[in-house]
Amino acid sequence: MSDTILITGCRRGIGHDAAIALAKRGHTVFAAVHFEKDILPNQQATDRDGLRITWLKLDVTDPKDVARAAQLEPDVLINNAAVGQTGPLAEIPLERVRLGFETNVIGALALIQAVVPGMAARGHGRIVNISSVAGRFVIPALGPYVMTKFSLEAMSDVLRVELAPLGIKVAIIEPGKILTGFNEQMLATKWEWLKADSLFKDKFDLWRKRDKNFTPGSNPTTSVVDAIVAAVESPKPRIRTVAPSNNRVLVRLARSVSDRISDWFFR
Repeated sequence: MSDTILITGCRRGIGHDAAIALAKRGHTVFAAVHFEKDILPNQQATDRDGLRITWLKLDVTDPKDVARAAQLEPDVLINNAAVGQTGPLAEIPLERVRLGFETNVIGALALIQAVVPGMAARGHGRIVNISSVAGRFVIPALGPYVMTKFSLEAMSDVLRVELAPLGIKVAIIEPGKILTGFNEQMLATKWEWLKADSLFKDKFDLWRKRDKNFTPGSNPTTSVVDAIVAAVESPKPRIRTVAPSNNRVLVRLARSVSDRISDWFFR
């Protein structure tokens, strides 16, 4: 069965690759990017490949963009757009925290509110929220990002129960370390504002070493894209999917130990 699918955050990485994979499977895809300049090169590339993808500009924090997106009447909404901020919560400028929540949480909810009435009227629909394994356990100095993903997880759980009677399914995908460039950019944000006299200056060398060593071991987007396809097409999609699957051990371990042990480990 072919669906009309709206995916946000498609400039590169997970969103881009998922849009192409779903179009190759016969779905009609609307692939959203944040900036107008990214529309034409992507449209030309997918047109050459004969894929049913329409590229559009969609800033999830812009009510006008959200309203236009709702007019597409998607059967499936995939909330993938996200921004990442890092650094100690006791010092990070609040405008950076607000940006994370406005995009990763409020923006996702705004799109959901915009498309749910149409899904409910048709008696079916799917919402796939791209979270992170960072939405399941805390990581020091990644708090500004982790907070948003914890919120997205809670939002998805509530929506799953509330929307089930309307015929709308909600699934969560939790990527681990994926090689898209997103994580590297996110980790660098703290160095844009941290000061030399920070309360956490003794951690700077440790954080720089961790940032440098983060990329090795990252995975391609394949496992996440496969999970998204399954969430879209499965008659009974999984509520949560960790991708790649070998990250499930990490999630289970992190959530099974006591808070004191977890605190000790991360310190």
